[in-house]
Amino acid sequence: TADSMGRPPLAPLEPENVRLLLARARELAIQEKPPVPILMGRHLLELGLAPGQDFGVILHRAYEAQLEGFFFDLTHALAWLRQQEDLPLTAEARRELEARCHQR
Repeated sequence: TADSMGRPPLAPLEPENVRLLLARARELAIQEKPPVPILMGRHLLELGLAPGQDFGVILHRAYEAQLEGFFFDLTHALAWLRQQEDLPLTAEARRELEARCHQR
């Protein structure tokens, strides 16, 4: 926008891509702050995981997946987590995920 608005003698014009980006930010309610993570530490605790370094790894990957549009709610976040074989989940947590995903 700054490039388009600051180039006399051209008339100040907001580029179409900037308008689209701002509209999408309003739609997602992220103009002022980033989206709130869907999958949180409390959800990992409910799966029987103990707090530790693995929490950060799991939560970081989950947040990235959320931002990339792989899920939009907790139900789908847990389904996504269940499919991530490379994440450090205990056998107990995987069993709990299986049970929760089959309940729905």
